[in-house]
Amino acid sequence: EGNHEQGLAAGSHRPRLACAAWRAEPPEHRAAERCAREASPGSASRVSTSGNLAVHERAVTAVRSREVPEDILAPLFSMENRVSAVTDYAYHGAMGWRDWMNDVFEVFAEGALYGVEEVIAEGEDFVVAIFCIAGEGACSRMPLELRWVGVTWFRSGKLTRAVGYRSRREALEAVGIHTDSRSQRSARETAG
Repeated sequence: EGNHEQGLAAGSHRPRLACAAWRAEPPEHRAAERCAREASPGSASRVSTSGNLAVHERAVTAVRSREVPEDILAPLFSMENRVSAVTDYAYHGAMGWRDWMNDVFEVFAEGALYGVEEVIAEGEDFVVAIFCIAGEGACSRMPLELRWVGVTWFRSGKLTRAVGYRSRREALEAVGIHTDSRSQRSARETAG
C-alpha cells in the first residue's frame, strides 16, 4: 500500500509510516480487545505508583489521551524507533513526542487503543515494557496491531529517552540484562 518514498512526509526529512509497515491480524485474534483490557483503568497492566513506574504510567496515559506530557519530559528528551527500517527515526522534545504520536497513529483509523501488555524489567533508571497499539487500519479498515518492546530511561523523575526495539532480547541487552545462557554463565564465571 505504500513504499518508502511514499512514506516520506511531504517537505519533511522525517519518514511517515506506510500502511504496509503494519501487520494485519485476523479478527479472531481480538487484538483491539486485548489492548482495551490492558488500557482500562484498574487493569493488571497498571503498575506501582512509586518512582519510575508511576512516571511511566503517566506517559502511557498521555499517549492514550493523545496528549504530550511536557511536565515529565526532560529538556533533552529523545525517542527512537528501531522496530523497522521504515520507522527508524529519532524524535526530540515535546514536539517530537507529538510527531511520534501523529506518525504512529496515522496508519490507524480513529479509536485505536494503546496499552502496556507487560512490564518486563525495571531498574534504578529504566523500565522495559511490551507495548501494543490495536485497531483498524486507516487505509484498509482491516484489524491492525503493532507490538514492540520499549525501554524508557529516567533521571530525577523525568523521561530522558525512550527506544522501541524489535525484540525482548534487544531491549533487555540495552539495559545490560543478558538473556542467553552463555552470557549468564560468563557473568557467573567472571563474578566467581
